[in-house]
Amino acid sequence: MRSLHQVSASQLGIGVWYQKGFEQNGILFIRPNHYHPSEGMGAQCANCNTIVWITGRNDPILNEELPEYAVNGGPLYRNYIENNTKRFLNSLLSCPHCYQQAYDLFINSTIMPRYQNGNYYSLESDLGPNEEMSAKVKDIPVWWYGDQAEAKRLNLKLL
Repeated sequence: MRSLHQVSASQLGIGVWYQKGFEQNGILFIRPNHYHPSEGMGAQCANCNTIVWITGRNDPILNEELPEYAVNGGPLYRNYIENNTKRFLNSLLSCPHCYQQAYDLFINSTIMPRYQNGNYYSLESDLGPNEEMSAKVKDIPVWWYGDQAEAKRLNLKLL
């Protein structure tokens, strides 16, 4: 059975950065991509901006087979993906920080999370050199929603 655990961000392959010039916004979690391989995906709380990470292989909603009506793409496919994402966000436990069920942002390899203060990252204005956090801060605890079998497969050390 899946439950919430804390693990270090690096175990999930999640980058943790301060964006140079935007440090006042707090930490920017860098979602996994080809530069930072990981199975990690997340859901960000609209209320407090906490992110709950999952490993996508184990989520039944995200891994359900595409219905026949959506196979050919187009508006039916986009509608299915939008509804599937909403179902996933609503399926999670309440936020471990504010205890609300207010997830509004699905984070994957193409969708960037908000800063800790809730500001959206902007490709137009927030560009510039990244400044990596110190090694001590790099492995900050993050919330992970998963089960013991998935933790074992990923070799996660629960905090």
